[in-house]
Amino acid sequence: MAQDGVTELTYTIMVTRLASDNVQLSSLEINEGVLSPAFEPSIYSYFAEVSHDITAVSITPVVDDKNAKLLINGQLQASGSPIQISLGAGNTNVQIKVVAEDGIHSSNYMLSIQREASSNAALEDLILSDGKLSPAFTADQHTYNATVPYSVSQIRVSALTHEPNATLRINGNIVLSGEPTDPIKLKVGSNVITIEVTAQDGVTMQEYQINITRSKIPTNNSGGGENKEDDEKLDDLTEVYVDNMNVNRVVNSKITTENGKSRVLNKVDTTALKSSLEQVGDSPVIRVQTNQNVEEVTVTLMGDAVKVLESKNALLHIETANGSYKLPASEISIEQVSEQFGNSAVEEIEINMTIAKGDTDKLEKLGKVAQQKGFVVQAAPVEFTITAFYDGKQLKVNKFSRFIQREIPIKKNTNSKSMTTAVVIEEDGQLRHVPAYKAVNGDVEVAVIQSITNSTYTVIENFVQFADVKGHWSEIPVNDLASRLIVSGMGPDRFRPTVSTTRAEFTAIIVWALGLATDTQRTVFKDINPNKWYAGVVTAANDYGIIHGYGDGSF
Repeated sequence: MAQDGVTELTYTIMVTRLASDNVQLSSLEINEGVLSPAFEPSIYSYFAEVSHDITAVSITPVVDDKNAKLLINGQLQASGSPIQISLGAGNTNVQIKVVAEDGIHSSNYMLSIQREASSNAALEDLILSDGKLSPAFTADQHTYNATVPYSVSQIRVSALTHEPNATLRINGNIVLSGEPTDPIKLKVGSNVITIEVTAQDGVTMQEYQINITRSKIPTNNSGGGENKEDDEKLDDLTEVYVDNMNVNRVVNSKITTENGKSRVLNKVDTTALKSSLEQVGDSPVIRVQTNQNVEEVTVTLMGDAVKVLESKNALLHIETANGSYKLPASEISIEQVSEQFGNSAVEEIEINMTIAKGDTDKLEKLGKVAQQKGFVVQAAPVEFTITAFYDGKQLKVNKFSRFIQREIPIKKNTNSKSMTTAVVIEEDGQLRHVPAYKAVNGDVEVAVIQSITNSTYTVIENFVQFADVKGHWSEIPVNDLASRLIVSGMGPDRFRPTVSTTRAEFTAIIVWALGLATDTQRTVFKDINPNKWYAGVVTAANDYGIIHGYGDGSF
């Protein structure tokens, strides 16, 4: 106010408080286990260990500045509120991000929670294909006896582990939980079968034993001394149908045992087959059904029989206890096989189509991968092969021009949240998704698999959940695809759903969804380095006509 009492001026002072750049937590608590090291705001990496029976923990982070934002695995959370974290097998990483009030500064705290592997090495059930356990099975009883008649010369044992990720060995061989062993030969007298269960922790073990007594040869009371054991007669070993017309005379079958593996060999009589085909029209279904439960079933056709089947547009349907195969005869491509043998006479080429239990090596690799990845195997591996023979040489028919249907029996899904998906077991033990769906064939639940290659197949029960897609529109399809091994995310528990997808990534998703085998040995585009992770999938997509690239030879 001026001296004259009239003049007046007003001054305004603006005070601006800068937004905080504080990116620290003031505390971090976990309701199970102990943080290591003890929490300090300036320490950004922590570890906690919990017992196997803990399937989820609650963490409570508190920001130091009340105006800072808190994100757990990419999801905005309230400071000071308990947050539930689900735990899978092994290690679970939790990212705790603090974004300062200024929106510029941020920090990342990492919490690694190790869930102890299960120490449960108990059996839940033990079943014999013949005879009866004495005493009746209980988990805490480790020794059993059983008696079988002399006519039982081999037996199968099925053992079910209480913990799905435990490793099971019967007489030293790895066996899937709940699956029967290969036939175990029995001598007259005492036969000890040993069952070893190794818990998921790889340390805890329990051993069970069954002493099976096979009775002596019965005395012939008619005065002829001892009976001799006759060869097993199998009148209905294999049945053959042409468009539902029984034509068993078309095939000659026998059962053999080699290196402890039982096989049924079915050789098709070309003349009889041609005669049967003359009675039906085009596109007949030739169903070969082997009724014996063996490790391997082979159907053998000579090249001229295959050629006749091709001309009739016939479908070969091979059914066994291990799995089934629906193969258009044209997919064998007998003329191409002849060319690869140097234009040999078609009628001199032998084609063997085989459905067999997967070998022990692949079963062992599968068990290790299952233990590492935390999935449950739902079916014993089954191998499908087609082999051509000519003049001491052989070649595999492994790729087809269309999807070929197969079926393999599966166990009932034990986890309603898990996804049941079919996979190929590669030679290195890695798994490749193949399209499949569940169905019921008679009283057996099966996986119906569609694939363009011959391979070893199994079915797994898998559950993947990305923390950063929770509540996002893509949550269900993304977790579904991840559980099926079609997408893999971009780090522990992270998918980053808002990040743009490259052409290479999109191509990879298509190839993996279709279950196509990838070729990492070559590239077809000039701008793709063979060492890039996507080189194989791009080559496969080009081979099958899915992509073509640009006119200048670039992708």
